[in-house]
Amino acid sequence: MRFLTNGGDIFTLQQILGHSTLEVVRRCVNLASSDVVIQHRRFSPLDRLNLHKEEEWICRELGNKRGLAYSLGNQALLFAKLARPHEALPLAEEAYRLASQHGFKALVDQSKPIFDRIRSQSG
Repeated sequence: MRFLTNGGDIFTLQQILGHSTLEVVRRCVNLASSDVVIQHRRFSPLDRLNLHKEEEWICRELGNKRGLAYSLGNQALLFAKLARPHEALPLAEEAYRLASQHGFKALVDQSKPIFDRIRSQSG
């Protein structure tokens, strides 16, 4: 699959794999394509962001301040990775504020550099 996504052609791939027909190559590529979908779902920042948004909602409903701070911090990190610091900043601010207000020292220590980095990126 990487061969094709990097610009290789199907006929050369057929020769490399030693298959006599393109049908066998097509089956291999289809299997590889399903692997790509699975990997995408597993590692997609947008899918992870949606999970953290759901987690945020649950934590807000349950009043779980520590879980909420972690969820907001994780969302901020994902937005920062997606080069969207203006969306990351309010999340990082709220995560840091919650951790500070509720005495979650380890979380404050962990989130402060993240908050500062995002704040400097949104500059």
